[in-house]
Amino acid sequence: FPPFSVMSEVEFEKGEDVFVLSCDLYYDAKVLDVIEAGNGEKLYRVHYRNFKKSMDENVQKDRIVKNNAEGKEIKEKAEAEFEKKRVEEEEEKQREKKKAPKEKKRLSGEMAPAQTKIAPTERQKRRRKEAVEELESIRRAVKISIPTALKKVLAKDWEENNRNSRLVPLPKKTNVVEILQEVSKQRAKKLGRWAEFSSTFTCRIVTPILMAKSRS
Repeated sequence: FPPFSVMSEVEFEKGEDVFVLSCDLYYDAKVLDVIEAGNGEKLYRVHYRNFKKSMDENVQKDRIVKNNAEGKEIKEKAEAEFEKKRVEEEEEKQREKKKAPKEKKRLSGEMAPAQTKIAPTERQKRRRKEAVEELESIRRAVKISIPTALKKVLAKDWEENNRNSRLVPLPKKTNVVEILQEVSKQRAKKLGRWAEFSSTFTCRIVTPILMAKSRS
């Protein structure tokens, strides 16, 4: 564009055809009136050709150039600069669009491991199956009613084995069946009902224990 000092020296007349700068481009216009703004300054009321009267405005003379060869050259140069800028902006937008899918793909690739479900291995499946079977076997276990005296012995034995790390030396002279029978005899003597108690104890306690032991 021409220097401000050059344009400021040019005067325009009412009714003159000119080029007026608006939004980086020069438009064909006509000077409708010259307005004295004070301090020796002038404003020009202009009408843009092919636009409505509502677009008329008052402009300073530094936005106006003559409608001649020099003015046309200035107008064409402004249009070339505007088109160059528009193309550069469009190319930048296209680069951003091409870059966006790659960035999105990269981010999705980084998040993929956290979102992917890993299938269990055969070993894990086998362990899970064994755990389920063990749980089912516990549920089907025989419920045994143990006398209080025997509970105390078992509790003491468990405490010696697990807390004090004192294991009972094996083998013993007497086995589990003999111990249980002896307990039943002692209890039956106290109650005076040895035969009935022995039979009941054997059926309800001894036999289920042996059966459970044989299954294991």
